[in-house]
Amino acid sequence: MIQDSTITTRMKSVLKEMTNNMNSIEKRFAVFEFQDNLRDFWHYIPIERHGLTIENAQTYTVKKIWDLISLALSQKGLGIIENIMKHELVLKDIEDRSGKNFIIRSDERYWFSLYGLPEENKVFWRFEGHHISLNCLIVNDNIRITPLFLGANPAHVKEGVHKGLRILNPIEDLARDMLLSFDRSQLNKALIEDSAPWDLLTTNQRHIVLGAPVGISILDMSSKQQKMFIDLIKWYFDTTSKKISGYLLRNIEESRHGSIHFAWAGGLHFGMPHYYCIQGGDMLIEYDCVQDDANHIHSVVRDEKRDFGNDILMGHRLVMH
Repeated sequence: MIQDSTITTRMKSVLKEMTNNMNSIEKRFAVFEFQDNLRDFWHYIPIERHGLTIENAQTYTVKKIWDLISLALSQKGLGIIENIMKHELVLKDIEDRSGKNFIIRSDERYWFSLYGLPEENKVFWRFEGHHISLNCLIVNDNIRITPLFLGANPAHVKEGVHKGLRILNPIEDLARDMLLSFDRSQLNKALIEDSAPWDLLTTNQRHIVLGAPVGISILDMSSKQQKMFIDLIKWYFDTTSKKISGYLLRNIEESRHGSIHFAWAGGLHFGMPHYYCIQGGDMLIEYDCVQDDANHIHSVVRDEKRDFGNDILMGHRLVMH
């Protein structure tokens, strides 16, 4: 359990400053009851959401939203979020030139929503839009931050002034480098399907149920491959602040005696549709690059027991009752 009064106190302080300075319209769009049934509804596609968009928020409110994100994420994670938002303009340019501009693309069409009030002992906030979903629950001094979604379209910019740009290349390249280091016996274990699924298997499910892990166990890898595998896992977790990333890594590494598994579906080489998942203990990492001619990345970190803070909310209810 992440118990860090420094992070939670600072987050609550930022939330209090934000809500105290919001005008009535901002509050109407951004603030909801904690028990609202949309609190655990999340998505990563370009749809209208409940909340306050960056484009409709005051400058002070936007600053406070970024202050919150900076507390939840590392500098690396913050940079990735900024790059994903800017990437909407790259996609807009591509769609404008191709005449396929059916969706409004903007780096300001990202929504902030708050469930509960910072003065209360439980509060939840979300920052979300196309290819970003950051979900953060605070109960007393405990914090949870999954589901955590990051995506990119195009994964590899093939034209225009940004030609060659790959904003999420490490999660593709690290996984493929490890896969291609496997011998035939290891590949036979790792490859679960010849074709990759169209999207993440868990999609935007509110709650996931994990079955038995599939693919190759970390115990069946060489020491060099194990390091490559842990480096891939760390890439995802290191997007969050140090305290949170340390917790996430411990949670999955503690399952190593029962093994962490890696599974791959689809083509082995760059440009081919592909998918992989990593499962250890209650943690699941999913990655998919199939849509738009295998040039569209979706990735997510999930936790079967702790998504949306279900574990600490349950404990909180037991204590209160």
